[in-house]
Amino acid sequence: MRIRTFLLATVAAGCLTFGAEAAEIDAKGAEALQKSILSYLPEKAAATGFIEVTPEKDHYRFAVDFGKLVHTLVPAKEFDLSLVYDGLIFPPSTDGLYPVRRDASDVTMSARWEKGPEKGNISYLFKGLAFEGLYDPAITYFRDFTARGTGGSFSSDAGPQKLDGSFGPYEQGLNSTANADGSINASMTGSIAGFRENVKDDKGMSASFSGETANLKASFSAFKVKEITEIVKFISAKANQDKLEAADKQQLASLVAGAMPLFGAFDETLTAGNMAIEAQGIRVKIGKLDYSVGMDGLKDGSQFRFGFGVSDPDVSGVPQMMLYSSLVPQSVKLSMAIPGLNFGAPINAFLEQADFTKAEPLTKEQSEAIGKLFLKDGRLNVDVPEFSARSALYDISATGTISTDVTAEPAKASATFNVTARDLDKTIKGIQELGQKVPELNTASFGLMMAKGLAKNEADGTAHWKVEVDDAGVVKVNGQVMPH
Repeated sequence: MRIRTFLLATVAAGCLTFGAEAAEIDAKGAEALQKSILSYLPEKAAATGFIEVTPEKDHYRFAVDFGKLVHTLVPAKEFDLSLVYDGLIFPPSTDGLYPVRRDASDVTMSARWEKGPEKGNISYLFKGLAFEGLYDPAITYFRDFTARGTGGSFSSDAGPQKLDGSFGPYEQGLNSTANADGSINASMTGSIAGFRENVKDDKGMSASFSGETANLKASFSAFKVKEITEIVKFISAKANQDKLEAADKQQLASLVAGAMPLFGAFDETLTAGNMAIEAQGIRVKIGKLDYSVGMDGLKDGSQFRFGFGVSDPDVSGVPQMMLYSSLVPQSVKLSMAIPGLNFGAPINAFLEQADFTKAEPLTKEQSEAIGKLFLKDGRLNVDVPEFSARSALYDISATGTISTDVTAEPAKASATFNVTARDLDKTIKGIQELGQKVPELNTASFGLMMAKGLAKNEADGTAHWKVEVDDAGVVKVNGQVMPH
């Protein structure tokens, strides 16, 4: 869904980079629009005529035949694509924003490929696909847009594997504002309901996946859309050259340097509900899945962030799982961050040292030296601000940090974690009872009793441990050195 909408947004944005000569709704204005978008592309792609703009009353209609564009890269006999997308562009209102719209109607996409023994086909149907947005020429992108549809279906036959599926209503939106320096802040949303997919192979194996709801949220700050557009234009203009001249190298380096750090921060979260996977009589259900990822811009001292959460899992079709059901967590949460990542220094070093006139822009020594710039002092640090796992039998949480010296041979790592277990006596008793049916768990119960002896125990049964590991591998638990 996101790829399709991005293609539409890119095409529409290119169509709207025209000047005053396109103010009149006539053939001349249509030609100006068409030339404007084609100016972004290599001559070979522009010559295919995959984009057509025609005047209609008080607006222009654009049609994009992606099959013609694909065939500039791959021969039609090897890969054939059928996908035509159209929409309407209206003159700007007093605020200078250009309305773009696509009335609800079905869109079909089909493709087939055949090269040697490899062949297959795929098809999609998007029902009631509609689009509306406002394009701002000041930032050469959309201020906002919304794409939506009533559902759809898909199928694929690729050699021994076949799949088919369907999805319900979906929607995607964007809202953005321009900053004084021309960059934009943007927030995006997306949702889809009733997703189903079935997979079969020629050996009779089958699997199915389903999800009732999925919701996406993402945001960019200080996204340098103008500078990135200039890089795209440059690359398109030089696409037919085998090598870059020295002057071209300097210009590309200047463009990339001017676009850094590309954005201020990026964050994305995905929440999915009532997911299920079934294969060979085994069924795994998840009540809720949360996922998040984010990072700062490509600069020195940047941070990468990751989060994951699962609640209400259920496994059926595996009889032995009934013995361990109380050990299966009812919820798991994990959040991690990697701070202190340097992108600015290595990128600048690459731009200064790379020789794009050569097959290998960097020497081996240069590549190794640049690689060392990514981590301060050669250490990779990982923060774990949250980890928790809870079931009917246990409740455990932890926070901590891990630091690894990647320059050492072998690598050295240190860590500090604060671990909390609630109602530990209940956990030990439950493990002992399970051990009567699963003898292997007796070792686990013995280990828990030893751990309780090392813990700082509270009256309510809560136990705390501070676990420290240094680069030499020495382990301390609540200050007590462990034998090794």
